[in-house]
Amino acid sequence: MYKYDLHTHTNAGSLCGVSSPDEMVAAYAKAGYSGIVITDHFICGNTCVPRSLEWTKRIDAYFSAYERAAKAAKEFKDFTVFFGAEYAYAAGHEILIYGAEKKFLYEHPEIENADIFALCELLKKNGCLVISAHPFREREYNDFSVPAELPCADGAEIYNSHNSDSENQRALNYVAENSLIPTSGGDIHDAADRNIGLAGIETEKKIKSSDELISVLRAGNYRVLAKGKSFSLNEVF
Repeated sequence: MYKYDLHTHTNAGSLCGVSSPDEMVAAYAKAGYSGIVITDHFICGNTCVPRSLEWTKRIDAYFSAYERAAKAAKEFKDFTVFFGAEYAYAAGHEILIYGAEKKFLYEHPEIENADIFALCELLKKNGCLVISAHPFREREYNDFSVPAELPCADGAEIYNSHNSDSENQRALNYVAENSLIPTSGGDIHDAADRNIGLAGIETEKKIKSSDELISVLRAGNYRVLAKGKSFSLNEVF
């Protein structure tokens, strides 16, 4: 089986990131993963990218964390890094975006301040997958006037290694009740985090591209990793 974490951060893209792209790749390769998705906070959120830069240069700076990770992955056999993004649309409310490309981001500067429903429509029209990140996480910084449920998302994290059991259970119930795509992410910011290994997905075949990752998630051809254990989707639901 091949293991992939779908939610990771680096200190080259996220202000809250602790470890470098190289360190994150090495930590996951050591933990037996076959790949990770770099989902640093997007440039309208908790980002390292200076907002004073011109749009395309901001995108270049944002992509640099993924590109550094992809280069570092060449030192490890059969380890793949995918590009993703975590987009904040309200305080404490975020989506994970899979399948976006640099050219697409270059061409759509309006996404920085887009309405979340318009953004989801644009992303999905361009083949991206939209997943609610830790949808029922409750923190003091949350805007509780914004509902945790996001009807325009394709799916949601049913397991996030930094959520409580009750928060993850609420997400699982929500996904089951609405027939959404279930995912699992470590939400790891530090290569020394002991939660590395607890979250992600497992597949029987190696995933080689973002398009393949999206196809696998849409088709349900994977197992969910939660608390370090592997579950089929039938076992999850």
